[in-house]
Amino acid sequence: METKYSNFIAKLLFKKEFENQFFVPKPKNIIEKSFFNFFEKNFFKTKQLDNVDNTIFVFGLPRSGTTLLYNLIAYHQECYYITNSINAYPEAPQTVDFLLKKFNLNIEGERFFKDSMLTDFHSPSEPHCLWPKWFNRTVENLHWQEHSTAFIDETYQMIVEDIAKIKSCFENESRLVIKYPVLFTEMEAVATYFKNPKIIHIVRDPRMVANSLLKLHRSCNEQLDKIKHPMMDSIVPYPRVEGLKDYIEKYGVDSHETTARVWSDCIEIFNKKKKMFSNVLELKYEDLVANPEETMNKVFNFCELAPGDSPKYLKEFASIGKVSHVNKYNNFAEIEKLTKKNASLYGYF
Repeated sequence: METKYSNFIAKLLFKKEFENQFFVPKPKNIIEKSFFNFFEKNFFKTKQLDNVDNTIFVFGLPRSGTTLLYNLIAYHQECYYITNSINAYPEAPQTVDFLLKKFNLNIEGERFFKDSMLTDFHSPSEPHCLWPKWFNRTVENLHWQEHSTAFIDETYQMIVEDIAKIKSCFENESRLVIKYPVLFTEMEAVATYFKNPKIIHIVRDPRMVANSLLKLHRSCNEQLDKIKHPMMDSIVPYPRVEGLKDYIEKYGVDSHETTARVWSDCIEIFNKKKKMFSNVLELKYEDLVANPEETMNKVFNFCELAPGDSPKYLKEFASIGKVSHVNKYNNFAEIEKLTKKNASLYGYF
């Protein structure tokens, strides 16, 4: 897929950075951090935000259509979200957003996963640099212990302040949307700090997901090897379920035996914990692709939003089902055995 540059300056400044993209950005040097933090503190006024109620959360394993669904909701005319540039500069979101828009600096191209999904500096991003800050998480840990349900005021104020800065990068949009594939082990935190959230869980055939997770693991680690990331030399991009470490030790990180079990564990966690929330919608990726209009109408009705009609939404909607890559998956019979109990809940085999 062709990479597009907004202008020559964008290509000159950011071509290499875009080619070396990774969802956990490289740390900024002290001069760059000081510059951005100074301007953020002294030149921008943050919008008032009293709470983070009614946030829309997209749950789902990686490779389950979460990015597609997240983009569709995020691009709704009433929603705002964490962008790739904000994730890269979480302490100075308004500064980086202003500079990119002021000088029309942008690059659009395929994600390094080579999965036919386009991304640019303003595309919706997962909170890779914010969530760990809020809840003291690290990607090195293979299991994230659930947080206590005790409310900590300092944590809540930090969340509200950070989200207020994000909201200030948008105009009149009022509904925050968050997608993070590790949310299965974060349901206690979501229930504690985000009142009345709308929880949308997207599920995909485990035969596809278990295989695609293996491709994700290879893509991430090949990219890390290519870019020589200073913070990590490898990563396990799977949800931090309790059995993950044991699965990796017994079956290997690059085995469908591991990824199929992770899929099943996530489904079990969600079905056990979803009773903590009053508003839960579950849907299948296959239905989103086969009947996109009907599925998105259901999503927007659930979120109490009007139908999406923004240019970005319509562009994303038109891309549904269009892919330029080919996958070769296998081990279906073994994956079916490992996931049958939970897969049957959603009508798979």
